[in-house]
Amino acid sequence: MENISALVTEPSSPKFGVDPNLLDVLKAEGAEGELFTKREIMNYLRSYICTRFLYDAKNPMVVHCQNDLLGKALGVEMFTVNEVMKLLSTKVYLAAPLQKGSNGEKLRSNI
Repeated sequence: MENISALVTEPSSPKFGVDPNLLDVLKAEGAEGELFTKREIMNYLRSYICTRFLYDAKNPMVVHCQNDLLGKALGVEMFTVNEVMKLLSTKVYLAAPLQKGSNGEKLRSNI
């Protein structure tokens, strides 16, 4: 699994797959498909947290997600926004680039 934070500066906007539980969170916010850019993942997470008021009213840097699908997906009961990338690093993987087969069809590499 590649580290998501090492890939955020690439201009080609790489696509990432996510853990099935995290995919459920993203789809709850309207995500379609199974591959997303880092920006899309972060936008869906932000929307999910805000629409469910999971942030702490006194300290919005803290997200309380116990008894929620997000907590199950990330394996925590709470986290700070500073921990998001670390938490995602074990739940997100770089999608293999497409390659052309001998007959011109597109194939996923096994990187």
